[in-house]
Formats: sequence, structure tokens, C-alpha cells
Amino acid sequence: MRHVEENDQKIKEMLRCNHESVDIPDGSGSWLQVQVKLQKIKRRKVWLQRIRISIAVIACSLLISFFMSNNISISYAKFATLLQKIQGDIIQIFHEEPDEDSTHAKTIPPEEEPPTSNSPGSSFAPEKTSLEDAKNKIAFPLLIPSYIPERFTLDALFITKEANGTYNDAYFEYLNEDGELLKIGQRKIESKTGAIKTDINSDSGKLFDVLVGEQPAILFVDRNGSIVSLEWLTKDRIKVFISGPITKQDILQIGESLK
Repeated sequence: MRHVEENDQKIKEMLRCNHESVDIPDGSGSWLQVQVKLQKIKRRKVWLQRIRISIAVIACSLLISFFMSNNISISYAKFATLLQKIQGDIIQIFHEEPDEDSTHAKTIPPEEEPPTSNSPGSSFAPEKTSLEDAKNKIAFPLLIPSYIPERFTLDALFITKEANGTYNDAYFEYLNEDGELLKIGQRKIESKTGAIKTDINSDSGKLFDVLVGEQPAILFVDRNGSIVSLEWLTKDRIKVFISGPITKQDILQIGESLK
């Protein structure tokens, strides 16, 4: 028994000696080093955040300058609106960049009734037909409105034959109970002519630059505010014309609904 106690005492003495011989480094220096690293990381994060904010401010400033600059506004207008030229009391609005010689440009003032034939140079009178017959004969996918103000109903549909036998024009007439006429005209433009334009008297009403989908368009309100017209060239080169005694909201909704 005594032998066991002596062994225990020896083991305890050995453990005490080993513990005293262990070299424990000073923790304060290491902690200071860690603090320095943490401060550096924090300063780096703050610096990066400031750079991001500065870049955002610069980008916003450039964007504001872009829209405020007169020169840039002109460039922006080339793809957001249609080209307009003023000659005396006449405003010429081009659906395409005009050629140098566009004196013989096709002109359809919004307040005008359609001519006997919607197709220049055609000697054929418009043919009154059904919607299904027009779809079969017309040389392009006929655009049908899915929205028409409730008080109007389709009264007539005309198509016009070209000299080569094709039909490139369609003309819808909608009437209400008061006999007021809402009209939608469509014409396929075969190739770029540089002469697709509309002439409007500057005293006849107000013009607005609008978009129908992604396409720039002319919205015209006559002097009395009784007739509103909308005209644009689609991506498929179909010139669309809508006019009638309706509101600007209605005419834009009709234009958006044409499919």
C-alpha cells in the first residue's frame, strides 16, 4: 500500500515539473496582431463601399447629363421619335430617313379622307369585301384590332389591287350610332423609299411623339380636340393609320391591340 502511495507521489511530481517546463507565450502580442488585421479588413471594406457609391453617383450623373444635353437629345430623338422638318406652315414627318430628293414623297395628312384608291399609281378602285376574303387576298398578314371602343362596330372593309394584281392596301371603317367614323388603314411598303412621310399644317392641331409597342409613332389631335389620329410604320414595313372621334388613350389601345 505504501508502495502505491509513493508511486502516486512520484507521478504528481513529474506532472508538476513538466507543467513548469512548458513555455506559454505572451497572448497580448498575438491579440494585438489579430486586432491590426481586423482593422485592416474593416478599412478595406469601407474603402470598397465608398468606391461603389462613387461609381453609382458618377453613373447617375452621366445618365442625367445624357438626357439634359441638347446634342444628345437630338441623337436620342433619332431612335425615340420620328424625323420632323418644317417648311413654312407645313410640318413634314418622315417614317424613314429621307433621301436627298424626297419632293415626290407620299403624303397623307391625318385629317384627310382616303383617296379613291389608297395605292398611288393604281387605276383600280377599292373593293368592298369580307374580313375572311381580305385575309386571303391581301399580300401581308392583315392586322386585326382586338380592341375597338364599344360604341363602334365594323361597317365596311376595303382592299385595293395593284397593277401587278397584288393587294397591298386594307381599309377598315367602323361606325357608331351617331354615324361617326373610325377608320384603320394599312399599307405594305415593299422597299425603303426615303419618301414615306406625312404633311401636317402647323395650325391644324397638336402633335405628340409616342410609341406603339417599340415603334415611334405620330399622335395628332385636331384643333377642336374632336378627331385623334395615329400613324406609324411597323417592323414588317406596314404603314398603319388610325383616325376617329375617340380619346388618345383609346387610339393608343387600338394600335397596341393590332395583331
